[in-house]
Amino acid sequence: MPCPQTLKILTEILRETASDIEALGAALCTDEMLMLRHCTALQSIDVIAQRQNGIAQFLEEYCRHEAVESLSLEALQERLRLPNPAAAAMRKAS
Repeated sequence: MPCPQTLKILTEILRETASDIEALGAALCTDEMLMLRHCTALQSIDVIAQRQNGIAQFLEEYCRHEAVESLSLEALQERLRLPNPAAAAMRKAS
């Protein structure tokens, strides 16, 4: 598994790329004829950006989970664990 700093950088790159993709889609949508001819493709651009943001969010959650699990004090781990279904699923899987 890559180190946390590497995952943080990858997450930032994913988010930046998603933002660039969204900007591209928005720019293409300013051309009404292009938008009418390629509506489905333009929607796909948005979906790609959403997927990238979803992967970035997963990496952030995973890194947070891994950092908590590496603590040696169980009481501290419990206080830092995220109170959400995704965190619970990660704990069950490990």
